[in-house]
Amino acid sequence: MTLKNKKILIIIGGGIAAYKSLDLIRLLRKENVEVRAILTKSGKEFVTSLSLTTLTKNKVYEDLFDKSSEAEIDHIALSRWADLIILMPTTANFMSKLSIGTWQSLPNESIAEIFAKAGYEWIVIDLEHSTISINQAEQLIRVIDLAGSKPFVRLSGHQASQIKRVLDAGARGILAPMIETINQIENIIAACRYPPNGIRGMGLARAQGYGEIIGKNEYISSKVNEVEIYAQIESVKGLNNCKEIFSKDIDGYFIGPYDLSASLNNPGKFDTDEFNNAEKIILSAAKEEGIKCGYHLVEPDINSIDKLEAEGYNMIAYSVDIRMLDVGARLPFKVK
Repeated sequence: MTLKNKKILIIIGGGIAAYKSLDLIRLLRKENVEVRAILTKSGKEFVTSLSLTTLTKNKVYEDLFDKSSEAEIDHIALSRWADLIILMPTTANFMSKLSIGTWQSLPNESIAEIFAKAGYEWIVIDLEHSTISINQAEQLIRVIDLAGSKPFVRLSGHQASQIKRVLDAGARGILAPMIETINQIENIIAACRYPPNGIRGMGLARAQGYGEIIGKNEYISSKVNEVEIYAQIESVKGLNNCKEIFSKDIDGYFIGPYDLSASLNNPGKFDTDEFNNAEKIILSAAKEEGIKCGYHLVEPDINSIDKLEAEGYNMIAYSVDIRMLDVGARLPFKVK
């Protein structure tokens, strides 16, 4: 692949090898590559913004959520400008900030096991857009858990009764769809917490060791804040209220790209100004509250992961079982 006239974004983190980014930029510029750089807070300990500006001949970005810089080029447009994104140095700490999971909508235990053993940190069992029953969800939760991944469940709605059942089955995280108001997320949180912090009932199911540990105080104290809670922002109303929603005791959020784009009157269009602006608003609000930023990358496009991370997302749900199967099944017929 020729590098001539390519656009490369370099994200520089902490680590002694960060200084080598200067040599890399020199080499790229000799090949007529346009280079832009993002210098993280830890990266500043090893290289200076002035050195990077001098070499790249471009502005160096340090605060991706700085309102004063957004008029020129924002963090989302910056990542989409690039033909290639380079993270350096790729230290274990730097890479660990990105969490990758996936989505399952078929009630098949072998698929769950394959996903877990492939290395996905968490697997979302989708009860909203699938025919998976509670009984089938419990079997999937068990397989995912025993295979070393974290079982999350995307609810079909906001019913406290469904939350109680999937948590009793052993789900370690909840994704609440179509959250639009602070009252909705407060009700979700209450349904996930035991009294006095919530309204979750005491069961004798898998999560409680089938009754063996239900009476132990350490079980309640350890489980009160163990369940991860994520709000899905999928509408204009949710967008407008996201700051208040994120102020509550949740772990993070996920954008529902298809529903959000539809709410913005451009279904399936993720490159419009309206969608990009919505992403910026939601990301900025989440960063202010210090919660995780999630995105469901529905199409199995491995090249989009780096771009999403550069935009500010640190939890990426990579595709969904039916799309992976569909795309993979069609590959032989696309060979020329």
